[in-house]
Amino acid sequence: MNFTLFYRISQHVKELFQDLDKRHTYHNYQHTLNVVEVAKNLAFRYNIFSKEIDALLIAAFFHDTGHLKAYEGHEDFSVEFAENYLEANNFSAGTIKEVSKLIKSTCVKTSCTFINEKILHDADLSHVGYKNFFVSAENLRKEWESLLGIYYTNEEWLQSQLDFLKKFNFLTDEAQLLFGKQLKSNLKLLKTKIHDFERKDS
Repeated sequence: MNFTLFYRISQHVKELFQDLDKRHTYHNYQHTLNVVEVAKNLAFRYNIFSKEIDALLIAAFFHDTGHLKAYEGHEDFSVEFAENYLEANNFSAGTIKEVSKLIKSTCVKTSCTFINEKILHDADLSHVGYKNFFVSAENLRKEWESLLGIYYTNEEWLQSQLDFLKKFNFLTDEAQLLFGKQLKSNLKLLKTKIHDFERKDS
């Protein structure tokens, strides 16, 4: 892994995100850094090195840059940002193709087949297995309200998060080891919060 390379890319992406609408309280540069760090950690656990980890981490850096142009379907614009940067810096056609494929795999409608795709998926959604899950979830809620006009009552939001976590599965065993226990704790706490709402309404 070329640390100089990733420093340059991190600074480039950071500069891009300076133009991001401040209402992006979840999909922002801090989220990107978290995804990169988790992806790197998981890659090391699977002994992924050399060009494979380079493509993975480049994709992690660029995967949400498309939010600068659109919310829905931002992955296509993320690919565009990544390809423009990589072509301008003389990356190989093979690397550019792999980075583009990995970014596209982060679309919720896409099935992940290869290990790097699964790692990026798990890194992108690793917040579900964090102790501060409810903070991240609230940031996403605010983002949806301000940018998409989607509103939930407190109880509706908790239920939507519960429904999501009940269906959610990490795609790699290593992510499950790292985040699975806290994911179960978050599920349990969500159920408790919803139960408390139901008791108040009865």
